[in-house]
Amino acid sequence: TKVTGNVPRFEPGKFFNWLTKNQSDVETDTSGFTASGTGVTISRSTGYQWEGAASLQITCDGSVTNQGFYTTPCDVIAGKTYTAGVYLRGSGTIYVTLKELKADGTVIGQTTAGPYTLSSSWQRYTVTREFSNQGFKASIRVYTSSAQSVTFYADGLSLHEGDTAL
Repeated sequence: TKVTGNVPRFEPGKFFNWLTKNQSDVETDTSGFTASGTGVTISRSTGYQWEGAASLQITCDGSVTNQGFYTTPCDVIAGKTYTAGVYLRGSGTIYVTLKELKADGTVIGQTTAGPYTLSSSWQRYTVTREFSNQGFKASIRVYTSSAQSVTFYADGLSLHEGDTAL
């Protein structure tokens, strides 16, 4: 699902973001993020931002497919429906995935949205998954659909309970 940019992400009392503050806004550093695939560099960039002063810059060398990043798994309540969202801009064609994991980190399954072709303006992309009664952790992954030498930026990440894109 794609939602117009510059829409308020946080409204007091509306929802709880299960991600850490730094994972949601990348204002401090790249803690809470991991490069996905070989030939990927992630860094905090002040060149572009959806909100605040920085975003996550993802540079893919195009040597393999599925290059990008993922969030360190966070705790959630099992048996609920969750929606992950991220604002993206840059170049390339990507997928957005919400991964469900057991408490010990074993992958249960994932739901993927896309492919989406990025542009020079910020756009919000979301994916929703109904977690099983064993799904106690969640991770968001954004990755290329093919081998592409591209750079893109992520900001305003969220993971909340429910099936509505916020």
